[in-house]
Amino acid sequence: MQYRQLFFYLFTALVLFPVTSFALSVDYNDSGAVWYTDGISNVGTDGAGMAGMTVKVTLSDGTVQTETWKKTVDPVDVATAGGDTPGSGEAARTEDGETLWSLAVNLGSTYLNADKFKPWVFTIDAGVSVSQLFIDAGTGNTLFDTVLPNTEPSTDGSESGNPFAYYGMADPGDTTAIYSGPVALTGQTAVGDLYRYLTINFGDTGTAVSDVETVITFTADTDTVKSALVVPEPTTLVLFGIGLAGLAGVASRKRQT
Repeated sequence: MQYRQLFFYLFTALVLFPVTSFALSVDYNDSGAVWYTDGISNVGTDGAGMAGMTVKVTLSDGTVQTETWKKTVDPVDVATAGGDTPGSGEAARTEDGETLWSLAVNLGSTYLNADKFKPWVFTIDAGVSVSQLFIDAGTGNTLFDTVLPNTEPSTDGSESGNPFAYYGMADPGDTTAIYSGPVALTGQTAVGDLYRYLTINFGDTGTAVSDVETVITFTADTDTVKSALVVPEPTTLVLFGIGLAGLAGVASRKRQT
């Protein structure tokens, strides 16, 4: 009888107070225009190396706030006996002398397996709820590298990377991270590892409103590009296609002779 009562109480508790399970989803949108660059100049970019990126934060009330990523500490200025320390950078929204939110990478590389790795730190002021965080890395001559070590395919020179994941914390809600704006090297095709944009949606209700500031830490590897990301003009694409067709014709003729 006691076991039956215990089962009844447990069943009632699960029905009345169900356990909420959050799941992080990372998606890749390869549709739309492909962005091109001449090459990768640095892998595992530090906070200082991403200056110029565009960061947009959408509050839960629909307000959109846009800020530009700035270098806050130059890596040359903080050199130590053990070698150069990576620099820092951030984008922050300040109103009436109060910081509503900030996104930063401090004194470290964005590559998870780097010796001097540091996570992204997204700090939200007390009483503020955020529904979406959007990063355009391309305006800072940067891109996102999502391919894990020893995983194919990988763009030449990009080495390995790591996709979005929470770092040192659980998913605060049903988060969806979306990579978009595929990137390829000039004259090549995109292979699905490099992207210009990262959009992070913090569930249906956004981040929880708290009496104290909310701190969200996550990983997302970035690389520095040799040239600004561009979308070729239609004429260039046509000529490129004709060139590929010509090469295919030459190869075909060689096989026939």
